[in-house]
Amino acid sequence: RLSRSIVFVEEESDKDFYSLETVGKKLIITGNNANSMAVGLNNYLRDWCDISVTWFARDAVKEPCRLPEVEGKMTRSALASS
Repeated sequence: RLSRSIVFVEEESDKDFYSLETVGKKLIITGNNANSMAVGLNNYLRDWCDISVTWFARDAVKEPCRLPEVEGKMTRSALASS
């Protein structure tokens, strides 16, 4: 299961953020809270895996064979742009 290759790390911050990085064969998602880390996971799935996750159970999610690597450490705001 690919879920075993994803590690979530909470880091204190006064700003909502997430960061993505690959360490070994693990994807590390860091954020200031669970919501920010969920935004990071969703964006990783969309941008690196070309996967769209919806609320509809009938929309199957096709897992990649392995998690694509994130080069370096990428940090972004977890807030939606207006």
